[in-house]
Amino acid sequence: MKTSKTDMSNAATFAIPEDLPTMEGMAFTFANDSDRFEGIDKAFDYRGDVTLTLADGTTLTAFIFNREADAKPPRISVFVKGEEAPRYFTYAEINAIAFSGKDPANGKSWRNWVAKKHEERKAEADSLKQELEERGYL
Repeated sequence: MKTSKTDMSNAATFAIPEDLPTMEGMAFTFANDSDRFEGIDKAFDYRGDVTLTLADGTTLTAFIFNREADAKPPRISVFVKGEEAPRYFTYAEINAIAFSGKDPANGKSWRNWVAKKHEERKAEADSLKQELEERGYL
């Protein structure tokens, strides 16, 4: 078995993109259908609860779990806080959306995950290096 000494100082570096800011705390009132579609898309991608203001003035805290932008008429499916059954609203029924709930993924970004995994791999490599040195292979 042929062995060689490995220099760990030249370990790969990772290009990690900047975190995207959270929508938590933001609110949108829709001026037109384009704004409404964009706002509902952002709300669907959001991982926390939102507060919907409906055309009749009602406000509901809900989690959007489905959207059907291509349906006629376009609609969303939500779980309203305190209710067991899902509810459905057409886009036209929604006048505003506030990102009112805590974003559960905030601070748990891909950047943090990659950095953690990199440290775990480095620790594993250091452990293997020490073991190989103790056995006399390095």
